[in-house]
Amino acid sequence: MEKLFTISEISKISGVSAHTLRYYDKANILKPKKRDENNGYRYYTAGQIGVLEIIVHLRSLEFPLEFIKKHLDKLDYDYTLGLIEKRISENKIEIEKLMEIEKNLEIQKKYFTDLLKADKIVNKPFLEEYDEMKGIFVEKISEKEEENRMYFFNKINEIFGDRNSRQKASVGLIIDKNNLENRNLKKDKFVIFREKKSYKNTYTLEKGRYACVYVKGAPITEESLKLFLKWIEDNNYETIGDIFLEFMGGPGISKNRESFLHMTRIKIK
Repeated sequence: MEKLFTISEISKISGVSAHTLRYYDKANILKPKKRDENNGYRYYTAGQIGVLEIIVHLRSLEFPLEFIKKHLDKLDYDYTLGLIEKRISENKIEIEKLMEIEKNLEIQKKYFTDLLKADKIVNKPFLEEYDEMKGIFVEKISEKEEENRMYFFNKINEIFGDRNSRQKASVGLIIDKNNLENRNLKKDKFVIFREKKSYKNTYTLEKGRYACVYVKGAPITEESLKLFLKWIEDNNYETIGDIFLEFMGGPGISKNRESFLHMTRIKIK
């Protein structure tokens, strides 16, 4: 007579909990060889231990129970191979998604690390070397700031087809160099530095040394611009080109408008 094992014995041998074995029974994945009608005890054969090992192995490879059930129902090489190949394809897609998530997490990690550093040196000008940055600009459509912002962000979505573009790029405003010379704070263009070569309105911040300062609240005021340019002059630097006002903090990042962080940046020689 074939030796039978209780559910506790099978659990001890396989390392699979009795709770899981009961679930496999109810799900028709691994039903016991015998079920005592009086007390409901489940009994398994030695051969079923081998089947359970296959189930455990497939689960360790993250195969869903649906796949395992189909495999055990069919036990056909071609059919199982097809299921495995399908699972490999699904895994590759999942891996690509996870890699993209990891990439974006690293971007966000750097972003918040930069915010922490910036918050400690507000209103203290410094020099920084930057590589060339290429992006696109969007002209203003209104004298009202909120209308311009809404238009700009909708335009970003239209151009890139990605509502997360703002989280993956440097976004800000440009003060034209001619306006700068006249101390005119008119901000001519919204700019996003995330290259899309096919877009016609391209803008470039050249590689080189930049004078920079972090400010809170408004991106720039006449007084803060005056102090920043004085620092540049006092250190015998000459400005080159436009000023870039980068949005660093905002709604969902900072507590209120007064705590919004911006960086003012201009190339020098």
